[in-house]
Amino acid sequence: MPSLYHMVPRTLVGTTLYPLNQLKEVHPELYEEYRKKYVGRERLFSHRIYPLDCLWNDVLFLTAVSPQELRHVHDELEIPHPLPFRFFEIDTTMLDLSKATVMLHQTRNQNLPEEYESFDVARLPHYAAIPEATREHYRECKHKGVRPLLFVHIPHILYKGTLDISCTSIIEA
Repeated sequence: MPSLYHMVPRTLVGTTLYPLNQLKEVHPELYEEYRKKYVGRERLFSHRIYPLDCLWNDVLFLTAVSPQELRHVHDELEIPHPLPFRFFEIDTTMLDLSKATVMLHQTRNQNLPEEYESFDVARLPHYAAIPEATREHYRECKHKGVRPLLFVHIPHILYKGTLDISCTSIIEA
């Protein structure tokens, strides 16, 4: 079956992945740790995910891009990354597809309803392609000497719910 990926958190308690807002209730100390990656981007916490009728921090962020492809592009563009890419490999049959949508990254305003499409397993190869805009972002960051955002311009598969990862594999690249 086709797979999606979720980066393995640096600190993980238990065998369930929670969206940030649920993590706040279940593991407040982890919530505080993970919300730090949004410093300077706090506006995202009020970002509406129209198809799922929720907020940015009410969903899990998944990708169809394999860790191996991500590593390949970093190596090809000579983008330094000190750690291996570690992801949970999530079989799409684990998901309630009615709770999934795709954020396309086609414009600069992700708050637009047209930035989303229904998640379709048949379109995974399309979602797994790393766009030229992502490669350009990586090049610009390399030139500036800053660490790139890994998934900028890559379609995000958003999942409104928790995921039990006790039976998932970890892929490392």
